[in-house]
Amino acid sequence: MVAAAEHEAVTITHRPVSVTQMLEQIVRDTARLTGERVSAFVGVGIDTVVTDPVKLQQILTNLVENAG
Repeated sequence: MVAAAEHEAVTITHRPVSVTQMLEQIVRDTARLTGERVSAFVGVGIDTVVTDPVKLQQILTNLVENAG
C-alpha cells in the first residue's frame, strides 16, 4: 500500500464503520468458500472505527478467507 501510494494517487476515505456489521457480512459472503468453518466476534466497546471502509473490507475478507 505504501509503495502504491508513492507511485500513484491512492484515494483513501475515512468514515465511521461498524466492524461487527462488516465482519458479519464478510462471514456470510464467504461461507461457501470457507465451508462455514469461520465465525467472528468483536469485543464490546470497539465496534465502530473511523477508517477507509474499502480497505478495511479488503483486509478483513483476506483474513476470513485465509482462516477458512
